[in-house]
Amino acid sequence: MIADVLMSDAFEQSFSRLPFPMRDIVKRKIRLLSENPGHPSLNSHRLHNVKANIWDCYISESMRLLYEIKDNNLQLWDIGPHSLVDNVHLRGFAANTRFSRMDQPAGPTTPQPSLDEPKKPAFAPSVFKNAGPVSIPSAAMQIGTPNAFAYFQNAHLRILGVPSHLVGPLKRAASLESALELSGLPELTRLWLEELSTSTDLEDVMFDSSRLLYRSTLNRFEGYCEGKIKRLMLNLQRPEQQQYVDMERSPLILLKGSAGSGKTTVGIYRAIRLAEQGRRVLVLTFNRTLSSVTKALIEELIGPLPKNLQVMTLHSLMIQFLRTRSIELHIADDGMTRKFLYDALHEIRLKDNAMVLQRDQIFFEEEIKRVIKGLGMKSLEEYKAVERYGRKTALSPKQREAVWKVYEAYQRRMLHARLHDWADYAAVTLETLQDQPVASDFDDIIVDEAQDLRPVDLRVIQQFVAPSPAKPEGAVHSVMILADAAQTLYSRGFSWKQAGIQARGHTVILRKNYRNTRQVAEAAAHLLRNNILMLAAQEYVDPEWTQRQGPSPVLVKAANAHAQFELVRERILDLVSDQVFRLSDFVVLCPTNQMCEQCQRELDHSGLRTVLHKDSDFDLLEERIKIMTIHSAKGLEFPVVFLVGLTMGVLPSNQGLQHSEPEEVQLYLEQQRMLCYVGMTRAAEALYLLTIKGSESRFVKELTEKVVMWE
Repeated sequence: MIADVLMSDAFEQSFSRLPFPMRDIVKRKIRLLSENPGHPSLNSHRLHNVKANIWDCYISESMRLLYEIKDNNLQLWDIGPHSLVDNVHLRGFAANTRFSRMDQPAGPTTPQPSLDEPKKPAFAPSVFKNAGPVSIPSAAMQIGTPNAFAYFQNAHLRILGVPSHLVGPLKRAASLESALELSGLPELTRLWLEELSTSTDLEDVMFDSSRLLYRSTLNRFEGYCEGKIKRLMLNLQRPEQQQYVDMERSPLILLKGSAGSGKTTVGIYRAIRLAEQGRRVLVLTFNRTLSSVTKALIEELIGPLPKNLQVMTLHSLMIQFLRTRSIELHIADDGMTRKFLYDALHEIRLKDNAMVLQRDQIFFEEEIKRVIKGLGMKSLEEYKAVERYGRKTALSPKQREAVWKVYEAYQRRMLHARLHDWADYAAVTLETLQDQPVASDFDDIIVDEAQDLRPVDLRVIQQFVAPSPAKPEGAVHSVMILADAAQTLYSRGFSWKQAGIQARGHTVILRKNYRNTRQVAEAAAHLLRNNILMLAAQEYVDPEWTQRQGPSPVLVKAANAHAQFELVRERILDLVSDQVFRLSDFVVLCPTNQMCEQCQRELDHSGLRTVLHKDSDFDLLEERIKIMTIHSAKGLEFPVVFLVGLTMGVLPSNQGLQHSEPEEVQLYLEQQRMLCYVGMTRAAEALYLLTIKGSESRFVKELTEKVVMWE
């Protein structure tokens, strides 16, 4: 039990500058801290970047308290913004610092106003950013309980169902009672506001309205709409999907499916089923976001992952394996690899006049990464003989010889610097596995979004379950590969045979698109009909659409780039306020990371909770708006999608349009169109496409007859 509460001069000065209502909040937190330092609402943490035993605790979204418990006393060092914690290593905590006793009266510390002085509620607008100006009613006007909702952020009231035109009147209401009596306030909203203001379990929300935006908080409100994201991602009710979950183990299953056919969901349920049989199962994904989400969805179904079920990226698996062989690759950064390639290209151009050498550096980057290294080429003869997909015109033997010279000059520079590029991981792993077969830790491997892997990647995966002297005789292993050629964002095209996969007799197809409404599916398919090279490859699975009807995709034309995010914010608040969706049901998809960060700043500034795909705490089911690059959203689906950046130079990006070869430009445009297609087909119920008036993307023009304008 804390004997006394002591404050330093620094704390006393900072505390004295706080508004009186804020002092009440701080006093209550300190009282709770002295009685129960481990209370969850305090979120206390020991600070490890200082020598003293200093801790910090949560006061509000924007305020922290630095303290120390010493000789059974609570010593308050300072209070202020979160930067206090960020810069704590820059300050001293001298042992001879003077502390004085802080009185802890039982009641509120706010001075009682005279009859002529307006009474203030015990909440300060300075605590809640962007709350908007609120005039405090006079004492004559204010009869009843102080209106604490005057200091809620506008967005938080909208999330509770307060219509936009009533947010201002509710915040200006003279008392809580008059706020709850506003005409036009939905009955459920009225009940939730009343519960918030009277329930002791929810008093933290009244002191910091940002705490409202958590799944556990919203779930307490009776009648609040359920999130749709969990049901959407884990919905497996169709017999045609279930048969592939239950399919008996086969050495190879190639499951090809259109967007929305449930490939990822089939993979999740199959992994669980095999693990329940005692099998050692590995689920592999192309990117970290899908890996994180897959793990979270499995845990939502069965709890913590059992030891015999793992989920990871292929890259993580390769690094993990190479470390067991004491092999570590030193990877050159992007700037270094580009310089090495630039120098190699310059060297060969001085010696050779082959036409292919006039192509830009981007072509050689892709040719080395996706074709030469992607197919695991070891000799010029192999390269000259390989069939290259995704193009109408093949490179002649002489042109390939010149490309190979550039590749060798590039590799010499990498070798001299004792460096590798990212594309080398698979080749080194494959070579090591072939030389030293491993007794695999896995009986079954499920590979999601395999169309974005390279043939050499797929050969690596097969080696982990291939028969070898190191594996028990008679062991049955299997690989299930989930893929959709229409969603290929990285590969330059390959045949399954090049990946060592005998597809004939092992291929099954899911054609029906269960995810999208007919309107969204038709619009996306209409866009993809312009991808001539992809259709010629004969890997495209022509989808069958469900009869589920919904709104047509909505095209929104903003005045400028920033206005796109303002429009997204307002539409999200409208839909949440109408109790149709929760924050977890929305995703904003951007072509670039930079746009993702711009979007997050705008939404956060409005008081909405967001999470970026690259954040360590990314959780698909949490009550936050997801902000993701289109690439990172592969394999995922959301009730409502906002696809921003459909403008000239952004989507499609100008970068690949600089190719000197028309065929390369066409290939690049098809890849960018696939990117737009992937973004569109993430939407299960509603799709919003955002562009800038006067700078519309060519893809917007291709979609004109399949979208409606939002006026």
